[in-house]
Amino acid sequence: PVQLRQRCRSQRSFGLLHVALREAAACHQLQLSDGLEHEEQPRSLELTANVPLHHARRPRGLGKLASLGRARSSEAHEGLQPTYKPAHSNVVGPLRAPAYVRLERDESTARLLRLPLISATGSCRMGRRVGEVVAKRLGRCLLELGGNAACIVDASANLDWAVKRALVGAFAYAGQVCISVQRIFLHESIAEAFETRFAAGAAQLKVGDPADEGTDVGPLIDDGAAKRTQEWIAEAVAAGARVISGGAPIKASEPRLFAPTILTNVPRSARICSDEAFAPVVILERYSDFAKVIASVNESRFGLQCGLFSNDLAHVREAFDELEVGGVIVNDVPTYRIDNMPYGGVKESGLGREGIRWSIEEMTELRLLVLADPQ
Repeated sequence: PVQLRQRCRSQRSFGLLHVALREAAACHQLQLSDGLEHEEQPRSLELTANVPLHHARRPRGLGKLASLGRARSSEAHEGLQPTYKPAHSNVVGPLRAPAYVRLERDESTARLLRLPLISATGSCRMGRRVGEVVAKRLGRCLLELGGNAACIVDASANLDWAVKRALVGAFAYAGQVCISVQRIFLHESIAEAFETRFAAGAAQLKVGDPADEGTDVGPLIDDGAAKRTQEWIAEAVAAGARVISGGAPIKASEPRLFAPTILTNVPRSARICSDEAFAPVVILERYSDFAKVIASVNESRFGLQCGLFSNDLAHVREAFDELEVGGVIVNDVPTYRIDNMPYGGVKESGLGREGIRWSIEEMTELRLLVLADPQ
């Protein structure tokens, strides 16, 4: 951590996101909640500043960094009074309680955020809002937003491995991950076998209390998310989709415990396909031509990551060249992520890259010094 801090100071870094917050504790960390993801009317943006409990020197000259975390429930900070206490000195001192600032639609409140860079994770609506604020002062932002991640299973794929990993990618955390598998494109030669094994695997998953070691799929975040998921599935079915399995909560009395759901014949215009489901729902679609399936993946307004199960190196190269995503994960699901890889998306999935090294670079301003030799 000491060497890391020294490196940041020498490069005039804005701060260290994932590393310094844990190890050097050199910056504020802010958490954002913009209400439910799919409400028609945006709520205010709420930021929580958790200041380190010990003194730590901030990187020289460039002030504070805001890191906004993903939150889906408007109840996260219920009852807390919104106040903002900016630190004016170069030393971050301890505060007795977290500080809160509410970023209303009124632009006057946004003036509180005199920050050189805002790093935000959340919905596209939230990203646009942060971008609007930042653009007015020609600032910078890093945005990790939503997605409807796709996975391609090629004719040459190891089918057992693809099924096993797809079950994890689609249903872990009840699909409440921005890189959860939402769309699976299957080559027609292996589609039937994959569908059979995948449906059998989904039927064996246990839905219930995440505190129970035997649980595979936990609850959705609230009743609103469960209601939205059911509405989107019903909308797709009315447009011709077929439910292979799931499609509803496992108990009417517990709507948040949603059964792992597999759909097929879903129109791409249906919201369960075109928007971020953020639920244990996956759509299966068949293809015959590899170039066309890449075009199908690229139809999405999102572009975070894409998985490709294939042992055909030519297809791997074509996918890497043509897919409009931030990362291509070969022989695994797009849900795969480790902290030291450059992680981020294109299109409406965000701006910039996360990851230890990549965050440092994104949060660094280059400064030029020219020494002239007087003649």
